[in-house]
Amino acid sequence: MKAVTYTLVTPQHMAQGYYLTVSALSNDVLAKLEKEAYITIEKFIIYIGENIKEEHETDKSLYYLELLMMGVYWRQYIKRALALQPVAAKVLSSLSSLREEGKLAKRLFDPLRGILATLFLLKESRAEAKCLPQSLVKLIDWLNSAGDFKQEADRLKVWVGFLQSQDDEDAEKIICQAVELAQWFETKCTQQLGRYVENVDNFLQDNSTNYKWKENVIFCRRGKTEYFLNMVGAEIMNKAFRKGFVDSKVKRVLVPTCLRFQSNDKCKAVKTSVGYSCRQCSANCKVNSLVRLGREHNFSVSVIPHSTTAFSDGGTTHGETGIVGIACTLNLISGGFKAKARGLEPQCVLLNYCGCKKHWHKDGITTDFNVDRLLSLLQINSQKSQVY
Repeated sequence: MKAVTYTLVTPQHMAQGYYLTVSALSNDVLAKLEKEAYITIEKFIIYIGENIKEEHETDKSLYYLELLMMGVYWRQYIKRALALQPVAAKVLSSLSSLREEGKLAKRLFDPLRGILATLFLLKESRAEAKCLPQSLVKLIDWLNSAGDFKQEADRLKVWVGFLQSQDDEDAEKIICQAVELAQWFETKCTQQLGRYVENVDNFLQDNSTNYKWKENVIFCRRGKTEYFLNMVGAEIMNKAFRKGFVDSKVKRVLVPTCLRFQSNDKCKAVKTSVGYSCRQCSANCKVNSLVRLGREHNFSVSVIPHSTTAFSDGGTTHGETGIVGIACTLNLISGGFKAKARGLEPQCVLLNYCGCKKHWHKDGITTDFNVDRLLSLLQINSQKSQVY
C-alpha cells in the first residue's frame, strides 16, 4: 500500500529487512557518538553522580542518545524556540499538562491548544542561534509548550544543569558538538533509512495547511530527521532496556486502536484500568489474534487509545512488568522514556506504517506490524506459534 508518511514494507524489502538495517545503523551511530563525544559523556556521568539524587541510567548509550536528541531538536526547532514568548510558553505548557487528566480534559483544552500552537509555535526568529545554555533552556520551553516532547524535555533539563556547571567555552563546544553530530546523523540516516520515509516530504507538502489550528499541528508536521531519530533511538533503547524486560515477571503488549479491524463504534473492547480489553468480536482483527497468542504464551494485550493514557494505571512495582509497545514511529522515544519513568521495562515494535484517523488519514487505515519482531522480543519461537 502507499505510505502515508513512512512504511517499513517497500517493494524491494519486507519489514524484517528494516530491523536488520536499523540494528546495524544504531551500532554505527553509537560508535560515531562514542568516538566524538566520549569525554563529554564521561563528564556528564560524573555530574549526574554528584548532583542528581534520583536513580540514573547505567547504560551509557542512553546518554549518547540524549546528546543526539539535543542536536536534532536544536537543528529543527531552535529558531522557533527563540521566537516563543515566555507567557505563551507558560500557557501552552499548562494546557499540555491539563489535557493529560483525562478524555474530558482533552476535549476541553485541545481546541485552544491548537489555536495557540499555530499562533505561537510556528514563528521563527531571525536572530542567530548561539550555542549557549540559555538558548537550550528556550528550546526546552518550546518542547514543553508543544506537548509532544515532555519526556525528552525532562531529559534535556539535566543537560542544562551540566552545561551551566562547565565554563562558557566548554558549554558552547558541547552544544555545537551535538549540533554537528545531528547533521552527520541526518546524512547517515538518509543513506540507510531514506527509502522508508520517502513520502514524508510529499505528506508535509500536501498537508501544509490542513493541521493549522489543530492540537496536532506540531506532531504531524515533523520532518524526516525526527523519524530517523525515533527509529534509531528506539533500537538503542530496546538494547539498553533489554535485560530489565527479559527479567520482568509479567509481560504486556500495548497496541494502538488503529490496529483493530473494526471501527470505534463497532469494536466491542471494554475499558479497563490499563486500556481497553479486546472481546474478540471479529475473527479478522489483528488484536483478536494477538489476544489468542497471548493466552498461548502468557502475556496480556491492551488497546491504548492515546499515548497519554498508555501508562496511566500507576500501580506497577518497579521492574516487575515488561511491556512491548506497538506504536507509530514518532511516539517511540517519548513512550520508552515514559514507561521507564513509571517503573516499567519497555521494548517496542514499530507499526509497519501509520494510518490512524486522528492524525494521518481522513478515513483511517487499519495498520499492521512485523509479528516475527514481536515474537523475538517476547522470546517466543515463531515456528511453534500458529495462532497469529
